[in-house]
Amino acid sequence: MKLGRPVALALLCILLVLVFTWAVVPALYGRVADPGAFGDMFGFANALFSGLALAGVIVAILLQSRELSLQRSELERATVEMARQREQFEEQTRLFKEDQAQRTFYQLLGRHSENLRTIQIRRDTADASGLLEGRAALQDYIEQFRKQVASLDTLMEHEPPDRIGELRTGYTKFFDTVKDDLLPYLKHFRVLVDFVGSQPEHRLFQALAVAQLGPSELVLLYYDSLLRDSPAITRECFDGFGLLAATEPRWLLSPKDRDLWV
Repeated sequence: MKLGRPVALALLCILLVLVFTWAVVPALYGRVADPGAFGDMFGFANALFSGLALAGVIVAILLQSRELSLQRSELERATVEMARQREQFEEQTRLFKEDQAQRTFYQLLGRHSENLRTIQIRRDTADASGLLEGRAALQDYIEQFRKQVASLDTLMEHEPPDRIGELRTGYTKFFDTVKDDLLPYLKHFRVLVDFVGSQPEHRLFQALAVAQLGPSELVLLYYDSLLRDSPAITRECFDGFGLLAATEPRWLLSPKDRDLWV
């Protein structure tokens, strides 16, 4: 419908030119009887139409070139917009992953605190009474470990000194009596350590996790990594996670026990 009217006008113009040529030329130059001369009478129209056809081709080429230029510009704008949207999507994905990682980390950290609180010891003796829980219970466990090692010192006082052997024997006996209470705590802390190690921003999470640990926790983890055959935290992981640097020698059973790490 949009092209019908221009085409009709073009055909009408062509018809008018032919009629004009057929009517005006004989009036100006007289009628001709030779058919060849009669055909030559329309040479003006032929030249006009040929020129118009050439002009139409040129205009079509120019319009097509302009259209291609517009399409190229539109394609460039679309490419830029797609790149911008891709960057926005990548940024949103990164922020989402960071948010999920932070949520998971703080959930694991909260679970670690809950596991710590579930460690409980009830004391009903002449020396002490009441319920110990959390870090206080861990400190009591460490005192039990200390007494266990001290008893081995008495038994082995006439044998050649072997500090690492005494500690390993004492820790094995100690751990066998308390493993039901300590294993859930130690295993979950390993889950926390593994998660932090898998994150791009593990340094920040690592510092926050280590800052949550008290001296009794660090001492327990130190001796567990040093002495147990299948520790929750291996020695490499203990050192790499920053736990060794956070453990002060004065907290240990003996400050010289720090030298056993080498």
